[in-house]
Amino acid sequence: MNGLLKQLSFYWDKLPFRIEEYERSNPLTEEYLLLKKQYTQISIRTWILARDKYQVCKTSFIPVLYMYSQNCTLCIAQGEQLDRLPGLVAAKGAQSLVFTIDIESDVQMVTYLREYYNITTARHSW
Repeated sequence: MNGLLKQLSFYWDKLPFRIEEYERSNPLTEEYLLLKKQYTQISIRTWILARDKYQVCKTSFIPVLYMYSQNCTLCIAQGEQLDRLPGLVAAKGAQSLVFTIDIESDVQMVTYLREYYNITTARHSW
């Protein structure tokens, strides 16, 4: 788990903090798309391990998987709300880490997650 979190920190340094906002306002280079794909794969692996540890060991570390879409009009606002989560759970003696995943990614693990959680649309209108 620690090794995967260390790998993720490399991508956190390279990729913008708010990926969905960056993607709306900047041209996407091949380098950016490759980094994003690698980040997505490592993020999902780390989230699965963290989720399993949370469920089995009842740890105070809460892993959150946030799926966004470039076409989602509310995703930036939702991401801003999730930015507050670490502070809220810290006040209760816990830690959280939000793993941000583009639901429209062509990464196979994202396809599996969409199928497993029965996600049929990436657009939200509420």
